[in-house]
Amino acid sequence: MRYGFRRALAFVIFYAVAAGGAASAKSWSCRNEQFEIHCDKNGCESSAAGEFTPMGVGLDGRTFDVCAYETCWSGRARVHERDHVVHVHAGGLAMTANPKSKARFDLLLDTKAGVAVLLGEGFAQPMTCKLE
Repeated sequence: MRYGFRRALAFVIFYAVAAGGAASAKSWSCRNEQFEIHCDKNGCESSAAGEFTPMGVGLDGRTFDVCAYETCWSGRARVHERDHVVHVHAGGLAMTANPKSKARFDLLLDTKAGVAVLLGEGFAQPMTCKLE
């Protein structure tokens, strides 16, 4: 009987710790309507408001969506949370118009400040975020 109790206790502790460190039950949306930044090894360029279509990011548990212009990528992501910082890594988000076309995106989100930075497909985009 004692072995069963220890095993059950270990199971409860494991899942309590895992749930406390994951962002799986939270939904966030992020945007930047003020400017857009593209970077490569030669430097960065920005576009002012009115010169681009605002980019949007959605995170719902492990489902990660990135939309820019008329293109969206969607799929599952790895989500790691420590303290108030969430790192989202998606190594193969599928383009909705062409699912065979994949893209890699990373999002670093500060949940206290409500800000994030998105990297991927040439973007290095700061964003403001809100909990949905």
